[in-house]
Amino acid sequence: MTENSQVEKHLQKLAALVNDPIHKRIIEAYKGNNPLESMEAELTKILDEVVTNED
Repeated sequence: MTENSQVEKHLQKLAALVNDPIHKRIIEAYKGNNPLESMEAELTKILDEVVTNED
């Protein structure tokens, strides 16, 4: 099993365990080509939504 498939399998298990949609969004963002940048971009979107009171 490759490292990428192990990470993907772990992320799927983690996503199944969490109930918070914010956590799920961050986990999903981690699956991108550049996990750190993807997570930072998603967190920026989340913070913008909080500041502007969006759902």
